[in-house]
Amino acid sequence: MPAATSPGEWTWVSGSSSVGSAAGRSGIYGTLGVPAAGNVPGSRNYPATWTDSSGNLWLFGGNGYDVTGNPGRLSELWEFNRSTNLWTWVSGSNTWGASGVYGTLGTAAAGNVPGARNASAQWQ
Repeated sequence: MPAATSPGEWTWVSGSSSVGSAAGRSGIYGTLGVPAAGNVPGSRNYPATWTDSSGNLWLFGGNGYDVTGNPGRLSELWEFNRSTNLWTWVSGSNTWGASGVYGTLGTAAAGNVPGARNASAQWQ
């Protein structure tokens, strides 16, 4: 993943330098919730992305390649920590097409997760 480090300059900080197959590259998920040098989201288009108050990048869903290399709509949430240059698989399924788990209306729960989607909207 390239990152703008100073005006007009880019630095390669994470991920592969090639696209893999003609279609894309699978994600390397590692252990849920554990940042690691080998973790990286797979190729995708139309994810929701945003940055938090610490400058970390967040990525959710999109149309891409799951852990087994199968294409489809994804439902995982990733965080890229700019201080450590590490990706963390934070939540969601590592396979395409996962159904959502919505729980009880108005009640937060660790097991709640949106279903697979692409071209979703985000706001801060």
